[in-house]
Amino acid sequence: MSTNNNNITGLPKFRIERVDNNNSNKNNKNTLKKFYKNNKSYSSSGSVVGLPKLQVIRSNDFEDTKKEPQSEAEFLLNLLEAPQPETLITKLLPYQKQGLGWMLSNEHPKEPTIDEEVQFWIQKEDQTKKILNYYNTAARFSTIIRPNLTRGGILADDMGLGKTIQTIALIASKPEINLDFTYSKTTLIVAPLSVLENWVEQINTHVKKG
Repeated sequence: MSTNNNNITGLPKFRIERVDNNNSNKNNKNTLKKFYKNNKSYSSSGSVVGLPKLQVIRSNDFEDTKKEPQSEAEFLLNLLEAPQPETLITKLLPYQKQGLGWMLSNEHPKEPTIDEEVQFWIQKEDQTKKILNYYNTAARFSTIIRPNLTRGGILADDMGLGKTIQTIALIASKPEINLDFTYSKTTLIVAPLSVLENWVEQINTHVKKG
């Protein structure tokens, strides 16, 4: 049985073919071939809109892909401390330097390498030892496409641990960023009026003049 909907507006043409369950696989394939041959609009050579093709490589194409992702505790312990900003008067505590280093790495993430994992991405050689690909240690899949690394983040330390001074240290750490005149070198601080004076006081207290 075949049905055509030529008189229906707004829908693509379709055709229904009844396939007997008792037919062999060969007969089923012949029916499908006949259908696509008679309906050019379904040909792969036609104009088809779809999702972009992604080239993903199986994880078993790589060696040593069974690495477990870091736990939260391991991640915090392995955070590197950023150097003390020269213009910051107050000496940062070790965990505050770690927070500063984390913020700097998120503002300007480095390219993942074979030796250094960045945002769960690391580079790995395939079995031929000739091609470098990107492997995600959390999702456990590989791709030849360079991943788009996330920028920015949320510093959500508990009250009293120094979120304000860490943010001030971040501003003081990179005064040379955005030297291009098409961009402003100013840091925009969005805060309620109730803490505005506190920000001014904290900056005057912790940052060298000039």
